[in-house]
Amino acid sequence: MRARRSEQCAANTRQRRSPGSARCGDRNWNVKDSSITGLRDYWPTDDRVDVASTDIWEKAAPSQADHDAMRQVAAGRPIALGEVGAVPAPELLDAQPDWSYFMLWAEYLDQNDPAEVQRTCWDDRVLVLDEMRR
Repeated sequence: MRARRSEQCAANTRQRRSPGSARCGDRNWNVKDSSITGLRDYWPTDDRVDVASTDIWEKAAPSQADHDAMRQVAAGRPIALGEVGAVPAPELLDAQPDWSYFMLWAEYLDQNDPAEVQRTCWDDRVLVLDEMRR
């Protein structure tokens, strides 16, 4: 799978949306990384999830344990990095190839080394907005 920068609507199963809030559907299950060891506790039901994502913006990068836990709970569904504070390096994407996309918080962009951001964004596996079909 290719990692993709993407705009994402995530329905966090631990947090209720306020009435009238924007929705893109409940099919993207999202969990914050602080509970990575108890993911199954938050899993709704298999018929309600198409993509499973985790937010790792508090960490420098997802650990191998994060990747493996997401793969296990997703059971063959795509997994993603819903919110990151650091752009994943190409080496991390090599070691953890199942992340289907990542989304960098704009507020964290200036905390990333521009050369590292470019290195990841120019990697052949990363699809950027200009390369997407409209």
